[in-house]
Amino acid sequence: MYYKIYLNIIYLFKSLRSVFLKKRTSNLISCIIFSKDRPLQLHATLESYLANSTDPAQVTVLYCFSNESFRNGYVDLIKLYAAYDILFIEESHFRRDLINILESLNSIFVFFLVDDIIFKSKFSFKSFISISKNNKYILSLRLGRTINYCYTKAENQELPFFYNVGNDFLSWNISKSKLDWAYAFSVDGHVYNLNMIREMAKLVKFKGPNSFESSLNIFKYFFYNYKGLCFLEPKLVNISLNRVQSEIKNRAGNFSTEELNKKWLENYKIDIHKFINISYGSTHIEVDNIPFIKR
Repeated sequence: MYYKIYLNIIYLFKSLRSVFLKKRTSNLISCIIFSKDRPLQLHATLESYLANSTDPAQVTVLYCFSNESFRNGYVDLIKLYAAYDILFIEESHFRRDLINILESLNSIFVFFLVDDIIFKSKFSFKSFISISKNNKYILSLRLGRTINYCYTKAENQELPFFYNVGNDFLSWNISKSKLDWAYAFSVDGHVYNLNMIREMAKLVKFKGPNSFESSLNIFKYFFYNYKGLCFLEPKLVNISLNRVQSEIKNRAGNFSTEELNKKWLENYKIDIHKFINISYGSTHIEVDNIPFIKR
């Protein structure tokens, strides 16, 4: 196993020799969202993202569904966003589809989202793009100085030592941190160099978003000299209503995906304004009651 990891890292170094020498494009950043059986929650992700990003990136949604009812939910959602710069791709083979999407993008950076995220405050990617040597940072949209509890491990976590980067950002040493602050690879709003992630994705095996995220961790020592970067306050929060994947038995709420899809098809949506500018101590939260409103 370690021999294969070593070979992968050697190959990655060779592949990246020319990566940073490639001409940068005017399309600075792209976004890929993963979704399964959650049109209602995906709508909240998209609506809150477009409402809070002052310079939203081009979005590609890779989605799949378990039955015709969920399919109808996505058809309904796609119609609502027909006029936006959002590409919806129905999943046929997750790994192949994701690599094809990464190959098609021409941006400098890329970040991933899952479909139970809500953006809760305004932000701009321009402030990150303007930072000197920004390719030496991993920008996290989910972290900030309030995050002192790790939801996935159900335990308190120590904040790292921060360095100020300009007026908008905090930086920290990922390799010397713990729990969420040590987690370099996340599909919950971490921003990466596109060429690097593309090469990494080609070298590892995965079947879905969770195994994709975890498989990238074989490269974590390659990022030893990279620094984490976040806004002073988190820009998004994961509203953990349910679990739709079977790769990892992670913590989640118990709301029925079928019932939530039924609410969506009955013309309801999540009221994203109930989450705006609220301070959380964790990257994930559970709620007892979902704030529904008519759409």
